[in-house]
Amino acid sequence: EAEMTRYTSDLNAYQPDFVYGYVSMLAAYAEFLLRSQRRQFSPKAVIATSEVLTSQDRATISRGFGAPVFEEYLNNPRQSAPQDLLTDIYLPLK
Repeated sequence: EAEMTRYTSDLNAYQPDFVYGYVSMLAAYAEFLLRSQRRQFSPKAVIATSEVLTSQDRATISRGFGAPVFEEYLNNPRQSAPQDLLTDIYLPLK
């Protein structure tokens, strides 16, 4: 928790436009931000990568960071639930 407090202080000072990271890390940090109420930065967007972004993770990350969440890429669709395959940026398959 001390590390997350330090990260928050750094991000509050830096005021990033975008936050980029692994889904699991972003979700854990978003939960910390919601508990601690220390966030004073407002990114335009959060970009999640390298792991499946579930609807629950997307909602937690969005609430914690106060910003929309986008996926950089999609993992293997055969390993994801159909509702989790619909992202902000997608092409429907015919």
